[in-house]
Amino acid sequence: MHCHHMIPALLLSTAPAAHAWGVLGHSTVAYVAQHYVTPSTANFVQAILGTAPDYMANVSSWPDTYRRTPEGEWSTQLHWIDANDAPPESCEVEYTRDCRPRAAKSTEAQLLDAIRFLIHFAGDIHQPLHTEALEEGGNGINITWDGKTANLHAIWDTQIPVKAAAGKNASEWAEEMVGLIENGKYNASGWLDATSLDDIKGTAMSWANDANDYVCTDVLPDGREAIEAEGVDLAGAYFEKHGEVTKELIARAGYRLGSFLNLIVDGPANGHWSDN
Repeated sequence: MHCHHMIPALLLSTAPAAHAWGVLGHSTVAYVAQHYVTPSTANFVQAILGTAPDYMANVSSWPDTYRRTPEGEWSTQLHWIDANDAPPESCEVEYTRDCRPRAAKSTEAQLLDAIRFLIHFAGDIHQPLHTEALEEGGNGINITWDGKTANLHAIWDTQIPVKAAAGKNASEWAEEMVGLIENGKYNASGWLDATSLDDIKGTAMSWANDANDYVCTDVLPDGREAIEAEGVDLAGAYFEKHGEVTKELIARAGYRLGSFLNLIVDGPANGHWSDN
């Protein structure tokens, strides 16, 4: 139940081990961000991460590996915000209720770690169940997916995005999302409304509340009993109705990440920022 003020600290709290969005989702977020960074931002980030074509995507899951090491265990609680709300009747994240200040245990984060955390946490904060306390972000809700028992958190991390990607790899899926943004199918113009370096807490809470809304509308629209019921397989009608939203959430995460990095490197008057 902690929210930690790390460089853009985007998140944070305790729950059992899980990979938000899984590798596909995190890589896709990073590829979308790579599309939207300005040349100066790309140069800045590549000076730290290297110049490989997947320079952001290839570090996007590093924090999930790091937190499973003895030296990285301290960072585990940064991956969630546990919103103590009441889905599906009400969904909201409140800073004072859901985030308690925590004493910083680490020294000033190195730039490399800070950028790797930011790339990852910008993804985490857009996974609805990373902003929800109910049954530890859905880890304790057992459901059926494709004939097998699974937990709700895990399928939103991995199985739902993989099925929604329909065979595309991360860079191909990102390309599809960029197309949807560019042709106006996704209305990205409002995605940056609450994003500001002057109010990083407000930015993070805005993004978290965006994602948390989906707990009521798509993750648990009819409550947990409806998805836990015998004979209900979420790879069927539930996926058909609610699976596509993962695509827009991942697109939004990547667009916001790229724009946020531009804001850090170029300032608010430059690059894509001023277009929105």
